[in-house]
Amino acid sequence: MTAGPGPVPAEFAARYRGAVGLNPFRSRVERRTDVIVVIAALVVIAALVVWGLFGG
Repeated sequence: MTAGPGPVPAEFAARYRGAVGLNPFRSRVERRTDVIVVIAALVVIAALVVWGLFGG
């Protein structure tokens, strides 16, 4: 068995980390589907709570 490909070269790791991650300054577009997904999740949660309390 081998342990893996070995250590990653530093220049590759630096280049990879520079292109990946969360950009807090990126512009955000709120879509209607975002609101629909949140409402659907809240409805499912409410249904599960009601089922847990009264459904048994």
